[in-house]
Amino acid sequence: IASVVFIGYADRRFVYFILASGAFNLIAGFVQRTLRERKVLSRLWLALGIISNVASLSYFKYAHFIVENLNKYFNCELSIGQILVPMGISFLTFQQIAFLVDVYRGNIEKIDIFDYIFYVFYFPKLVQGPISKYQDIAGLCKIANRKEIEEKNWSLTPGAYVGVAPQEDDGVDFAERMAEIHNELAKLQ
Repeated sequence: IASVVFIGYADRRFVYFILASGAFNLIAGFVQRTLRERKVLSRLWLALGIISNVASLSYFKYAHFIVENLNKYFNCELSIGQILVPMGISFLTFQQIAFLVDVYRGNIEKIDIFDYIFYVFYFPKLVQGPISKYQDIAGLCKIANRKEIEEKNWSLTPGAYVGVAPQEDDGVDFAERMAEIHNELAKLQ
């Protein structure tokens, strides 16, 4: 939700655009996966997806540049209104193209709508990148009810169970070792 609010902050019409873009790419991914055995049709949907993504990015980023050059080199009087560029549009576009390419290559076995939404609209990645693979994101976020959380003893406290390695006693006195390192560094000065 934060990503949609972030993008829609400048103009709420951007929300409609990114949601439509996301829906189109998700549908294109499903169609490609369904047509996997029919390579020509699958490739056609890949091309359609890439062309539509690049076209939308080009409109937002390069429409004024194109019109200015047409006017300059062909003595035209074309004009185009002000175009606001949605925040994160380049990242969003390339993320969706990466998804379509991965579907075409067969790297994605199962397309889950929730995972796709998380993959495309995850806020921290939207504002700083990098472009990631769908299979690296799929399954990281799960909708769970309270009963499932209690049954599986999942913690909602960051770091309580996830990412904390068990402490091992390897017989090394930490304080003593740090003092040795400090003395060795002091001798180097």
